[in-house]
Amino acid sequence: MLLVVALGTAACSGGPAAVHRHRPVAAGPSAAPVPTPSSALGPGFRGAYPCIGGMTCGALKVPLDDRDPAGYRLPLQVAAETDRSAPRGVLLVLNGGPGAADVALSPTLMERLGPRVRRAYRIVFIDQRGTGPTALQCPGLQQPETDNLLPSRLSVLLCAQRLGPSRAFYGTDSVVHDLDLLRRALGVGRVSVFAVSYGTFVAQQYALAHPGRVRALALDSVVPSGGQETLQLDVMAAARRVLRSACRAEHCPGDPLADIAEVVAREHNGATLLELLSLTSVLNPAYDSFLPAVHQAAAGDTAELDRIVSLYRDTLRSDPAILSEGLRAAAFCADQPFPWGRSDRPLAGRAVAVRRAAAQHPAADFAPFGRDAAVHNSAVGECLPWPPVRPASVDLHHRLPAVPVLLLAGDRDLATPLEDARAQAARTPDGQVVVVAGAGHVVTASSAVGRRAVARFLLGPATAG
Repeated sequence: MLLVVALGTAACSGGPAAVHRHRPVAAGPSAAPVPTPSSALGPGFRGAYPCIGGMTCGALKVPLDDRDPAGYRLPLQVAAETDRSAPRGVLLVLNGGPGAADVALSPTLMERLGPRVRRAYRIVFIDQRGTGPTALQCPGLQQPETDNLLPSRLSVLLCAQRLGPSRAFYGTDSVVHDLDLLRRALGVGRVSVFAVSYGTFVAQQYALAHPGRVRALALDSVVPSGGQETLQLDVMAAARRVLRSACRAEHCPGDPLADIAEVVAREHNGATLLELLSLTSVLNPAYDSFLPAVHQAAAGDTAELDRIVSLYRDTLRSDPAILSEGLRAAAFCADQPFPWGRSDRPLAGRAVAVRRAAAQHPAADFAPFGRDAAVHNSAVGECLPWPPVRPASVDLHHRLPAVPVLLLAGDRDLATPLEDARAQAARTPDGQVVVVAGAGHVVTASSAVGRRAVARFLLGPATAG
């Protein structure tokens, strides 16, 4: 969720449930000095204007329901470089979340790609449906009132009620349909993709649905194409490895796993600490604030740990045009497999299915957070009460097509652990895993090593065809 704290605002309008708004992106200081004609984007776009970094922005209108192409159409904001002669064609950039805007972050993402990649590709950004211009508005989720970083059942239910039946149209299958409309509107046969975090799931689903339309995938912090492990046992296992490593590097006091176990036994806050560590891996993968704070908490002084939790909770209070928590819930719950099945399963029986699934594992699998952390983690907590809705038609079972794929992972990542990237590599015929020591979630945001790995991959012979 904190992947996008540096984002600015973005825009467009309308919507059947009155959940969208219009606010154009202002041209930055390096924007083109004169208006750019619509032809710079292509005839499939509307309202072209010069925008951030000298690119051209415009709206691509897509059907809200792709099974009803004549129905209501969403205006998705697109930003593209105007030069169509790039030798390696189009590089589509996908942000994560789900729920993060893309166009407003384009200057930062461009900088991460570096000048050689920018010269080689025509780079294109799109605010995926429900983000940026079409941000879903769920105030209760957007501004959490709980003290534990986890969504309340009431805020989830109010969000689902606010979105109404339209919440069925924000899964990744709809995004994949939008991306192919974008490719066609750009007038290209194939695209390369650079994606971060949940954007990697979208990118892989696009490759599975349209294998002949993908030239290469550069995936930073990989969400597996088969879906996430929603009990978060993978995150707990990775936390045991990462915290031991971080403690050795920082010469931390005590044993962080024993400290967490002590705090959880007393405070019953395992799910909160698990979520806190996931967020910390985004901004501070050294964990040098968390480690002494949890040691003090184990000794009975929780003031510093409480302060860190409050700091992260307050950081989440962002504009939905920057990070839409409503879209996060709608997409994640429709996309992912859960212990109760997919999102169309009735509410009755879901909680029992979660407890039954957790009971099948020994206590050691949940250490040091406890079994309740799996039952009440943020993924389960958000989707357990989400009213039944048509599941996204995503492919959770097949291997990726034989296109070049880079799987970039930080060994300190506790949002999409390194182990997930390695597991995905087994489902990727033409994949290479690059692990960056000391890096957390979204490697290219903080690691020059990671940025160089992406550039080498995108400029290498495997991606030139």
